[in-house]
Amino acid sequence: MKKILKICSLLFTISTLSLALESYVSTTDEEVEARLKISATVVEDVSVETQSVEFGSVVSGVERSNPKVDGKINITGEIGRGVTIAINHNGNRIDMSDNSKQVELKNSKDEKLEGISYYPEFSSGIEKKKITGNKFILNGRTATMNVGGKLVVPKTINTGNYTTNMAIRVYYN
Repeated sequence: MKKILKICSLLFTISTLSLALESYVSTTDEEVEARLKISATVVEDVSVETQSVEFGSVVSGVERSNPKVDGKINITGEIGRGVTIAINHNGNRIDMSDNSKQVELKNSKDEKLEGISYYPEFSSGIEKKKITGNKFILNGRTATMNVGGKLVVPKTINTGNYTTNMAIRVYYN
């Protein structure tokens, strides 16, 4: 019994000493201070305009590799800034370097009818250099991407006008 009392007394002394030390430490701490800098850089707005891809009249069962009129994606922004072009078609992301991504043109009078397959191709400059990704640096105030591609028309397609839209979003990196 004496051993139990001694152990309890020792535990009580240790816990009291521990509380006293915590109290002592917390009352002697000095305040410290640091500065948090907040900054922002204001840049020119980035904007995007497009011009339509026009294949013109095509016959069923034909594959056309070049449109009559290439489309354009014109980007305006601050020189030297990195931008990303995000292209979306019906919830599907289009990578500008992937020519195998199919986009379907639908009949404008009846979207349930079979569609036409379009494989967009993106290039830049007069020499139509193939674009290798969706990110690039604006070397001038404006940049223009050419939009061409291949159209594959099924043999059993109904006559009519076929269209689709791709959403083009541009933002600074």
